[in-house]
Amino acid sequence: MGANIKMVKLQNAFHEDEVSRVPRNFIKGDELNEIDFNSCDHGTYFTGGGVAAHKHENLEEIFYFLRGTGVVTLNEQEISVRAGSVVVVPPETNHSIKNTGEDVLQHVVCSAHV
Repeated sequence: MGANIKMVKLQNAFHEDEVSRVPRNFIKGDELNEIDFNSCDHGTYFTGGGVAAHKHENLEEIFYFLRGTGVVTLNEQEISVRAGSVVVVPPETNHSIKNTGEDVLQHVVCSAHV
C-alpha cells in the first residue's frame, strides 16, 4: 500500500501527459552558459512503463539508475539495469527504457552535445 501512495504523490507532484513516465529536468546547459553540456534529468517509470525507442543525432547520454529494475535497449542489444547500473548511449543509437519490476524505476541522465 505504501508504494501506491508514493506513486500517486509523485505522479501528482510532477504532472505529465504520460501516465507511465515522469521526467523532471533539473538543470540545462544554457543555465550554466555551457555549449557542450545539454541537461540533467531525473526519470521515473512506473511498473510496466517506459520510453519508446528513439535516437538523438548530436547528443550523448549517460544514465545512472537509482532504483528499481528494468531493461535498456541499445539498437538490438538488451541490457538489464538495476540500482547502480550505468548505461552510456552514444549519438545516433536507438534506445528505449522499460520498467520490468514491481517498484518504480528511477534514473538520472546527463547529456552533452557532440
